[in-house]
Amino acid sequence: MVGYDFDKTIYDGDSSTDFFIYMILTRPYLLIFTLWYLLVLALYGMKILSKKRTKECLFFFIPWYSNIDKIVDKFWARNANKIKDW
Repeated sequence: MVGYDFDKTIYDGDSSTDFFIYMILTRPYLLIFTLWYLLVLALYGMKILSKKRTKECLFFFIPWYSNIDKIVDKFWARNANKIKDW
């Protein structure tokens, strides 16, 4: 297995956070889950949830989208400028 430290090394910022914000901005109906997001973040802050489990809980909606590849492509088209020069 090859692993890369992508966030803050290759990508200027946190790609998970940026993708989450992108999803909220482009699909505002996801805001109906605001209380869920706050609960998950509070549990993470109290170290009850791991970072991995937190991301799983925050991105629970991903399976709803049959076109997730297109959504991700649009996200990267919008955020390609955050990929650092080599």
